[in-house]
Amino acid sequence: MKKSLIVAGLLVLGAVLTGALVQADDSLTDEDYREVASALAENEVNNEETKEKIRKAVKDGDLKPEKVRPDSTKGPSEFELTVGGFSDPSFYQSNYLLRAAHTGASIITLNINFNNGGLAVDKESIQETLEHIEERLTLITEYSSGHKKADDIQRAIDLTNQALADGADLGDPILDEIHEIIHELDEYFNVDRLEEEKVDKYGEPINN
Repeated sequence: MKKSLIVAGLLVLGAVLTGALVQADDSLTDEDYREVASALAENEVNNEETKEKIRKAVKDGDLKPEKVRPDSTKGPSEFELTVGGFSDPSFYQSNYLLRAAHTGASIITLNINFNNGGLAVDKESIQETLEHIEERLTLITEYSSGHKKADDIQRAIDLTNQALADGADLGDPILDEIHEIIHELDEYFNVDRLEEEKVDKYGEPINN
């Protein structure tokens, strides 16, 4: 059972996505768009200037973040939590860590479809997932500081540590509280959205 929920979370997080590039009048130039489109089509973004144009295109709403494949880029990542960023670690490290924490919190509160190999979410897997959530949130505090949501990040860390100390199990209210805080943080910082739905303890959607 160990690591199975973490693997399930990574499968959710790393799902293949598609998108489209849409040009806006007051954003990047036609030449910039051609450069971005060519780099993405070739699955190769190998300089910071092109990466910055992609960041701008996503922030401006001209490029869907789903179009940027996680394996398409090289070079440094922005480590600070960024409003208007997206959950690709090669562009925004802390935004990605926040999405990973959100995915884990969604799994242990049964708010996202996941593949756990036919095994039910149980106390052991919840505790292990909480450990990974705490690790990711703590890394964010090391990479980012001074932003106005810092207290919310710390509140989520404190609650996660409390849930670990108390041995939180499926259905405990503290797990929902952790999920709610991280969910709101993810929506505040990331322009791409984590698709959630109610599932059973095996990760299968509940048909209403």
